[in-house]
Formats: sequence, C-alpha cells, structure tokens
Amino acid sequence: MGGTILPDQLRLIVAEAARHGLRVAAHAHGTDTIAHCVAAGVRTLEHCSWRTADGIVYDPEIARSIVENDVAVCRCVSGDWRLFMEQMGPERSDALIKVIQNMREAGVQFISGTDAAYQEPGSTITQACLSSSSPSGSAMPKSWTWPPSTPPAPSD
Repeated sequence: MGGTILPDQLRLIVAEAARHGLRVAAHAHGTDTIAHCVAAGVRTLEHCSWRTADGIVYDPEIARSIVENDVAVCRCVSGDWRLFMEQMGPERSDALIKVIQNMREAGVQFISGTDAAYQEPGSTITQACLSSSSPSGSAMPKSWTWPPSTPPAPSD
C-alpha cells in the first residue's frame, strides 16, 4: 500500500470512521492497494489507476469486488486531461483508456472530481458532480453527490 498504511490499519480506520457515521475515501493508485481498500470497506477510490511494477494491470476480480461492495470510483480528471494523456505517451494513455472502458463494462460506478480538494458550490466541477450518472444512465445515489448540504468552514 505504498508503504503508507497497512491493510490492518486501513480496516481500523474504516471501522472507526463507521463508528462515527463517516465514510472513507482512499487515494489508490496501485492494483494491490485498490484490492486492500475495497476489502477494508473504503467507500470511494480516488484515481483507481491499477498501477503495478509492470505497468497498468486491470484485475476483473477486483473490479467485481468494487461493484459488489458499492464502491464509487473518482478518476480525478482535471481540465487539462488532454495534456496529461499526452505526457503519459500513447502506450500508457491507451492502457488507461482501456482500463476505464473495462471498469465501465464491469458496472463500476464513476463519480466526478478533480482531486483538487474543496470546490465552491456552483463551480463547474460541483455541477458535474451533481449531474453525474452511473454507467446504466440512472442518477447517482444521493450519498455520492457534492457539495454536502453544509460546506466545511474554511480553515485558518
């Protein structure tokens, strides 16, 4: 898990958050990390990049677990996604596109976001989140919408 959080620690974090009525989102790039996050009960996966030492490796069994556990995936796409794909090069960007297609075909629920922290209500990304739909075309569950009814207070 990137050497940051061990699977047992992640399960403890998810359990403690649930005890307080909270959900956990995880920034997960590695394929093994994605599997650990889903097993631990994380509710959203940010990035979900399927990275391994051998490149981008999609695992259909893990994707099935994502769907079965009702985990949402936020690919964290920003406004400069074309530049990002260009910088990745054709081989890696094609692999990433294929992984996204595979996840959609598996029924993975996607949500909109940029990985840019808090967004002001009424911003373009907020509107995209509120109007997102699942791969089946139905509205996203209310639990996945942003912003919450009361935005967090700015920190000093």
